[in-house]
Amino acid sequence: MISIFFYQIIGTLNSIICKFFTKLNLFFYSKPTLITTNTNNDDFIKGKIVSWNLHNNRDIYEHTSIKDQMELLRNEKAQIYLLQEFIDEDNINITYFKEMLGMKYHIFSPNSNINNTKIGNLILSHTELTFSKSYYFNKWLFRSNSNISFIKTQIFDKEFYIGNVHLSADITSYQNRYQIKTIMNIL
Repeated sequence: MISIFFYQIIGTLNSIICKFFTKLNLFFYSKPTLITTNTNNDDFIKGKIVSWNLHNNRDIYEHTSIKDQMELLRNEKAQIYLLQEFIDEDNINITYFKEMLGMKYHIFSPNSNINNTKIGNLILSHTELTFSKSYYFNKWLFRSNSNISFIKTQIFDKEFYIGNVHLSADITSYQNRYQIKTIMNIL
């Protein structure tokens, strides 16, 4: 019982810290003088899909890195971005990423929502999403929630289903096997 309580306290503190750094990071990095909005919605490579685990918008040293992540994503000029561990608060980061990348469509599937700060999977697309759905896995003890998001969109005048997956790992692999079986049943 004590360990569950301790886990909840750590999760709440982590959320408060993430919320603070997200606001601080947007204050410093969302200014148009640093990165300009991509207003040309046709400036992308058709068929290019980029998938990236943003590591809660942090670099390997745990510093916030939204500006650096945005520069890399803009240089990719992808038609579709599949982002995992995306942090958002009141759609601030979603709006920011959509504007900076010139995206029109998105689906956000949060794994957690603590103090109005959501962490989850984000799919951004230049082309219309004709289908979108998220599936949520059962939460396992001491593990974060996991989900998978699917979209259907046009690439090269053909419809494609695309999935964005971010699964938890456990040393026993029981959770992984359960999640893989669930994905196979969905497909």
